[in-house]
Amino acid sequence: MILDEFGYVPLDMESAQLLFQVVSSCHERRSMIFTTNIEFSKWGTACPLCRQSYLAMIDRIVQHGRHAEFDGVSHRINAALMFGRAEI
Repeated sequence: MILDEFGYVPLDMESAQLLFQVVSSCHERRSMIFTTNIEFSKWGTACPLCRQSYLAMIDRIVQHGRHAEFDGVSHRINAALMFGRAEI
């Protein structure tokens, strides 16, 4: 399962509960990839689950997971035509 740009669009309660169920059912059975610019401590702003539920979801994600953080200039910004940095 790949969840790209998690937190870009806030979830309603029903969607958050479904996400929790999917993460729980994938836990130790399927691979999961999450991309986000939101640190774990702020997931509650995008995911309205109760604190214990999103902590349990994060716990499942990180148990066997690897954290990769990318800093620096965005590839999209670096190649943006409007800044004259990319060739057509």
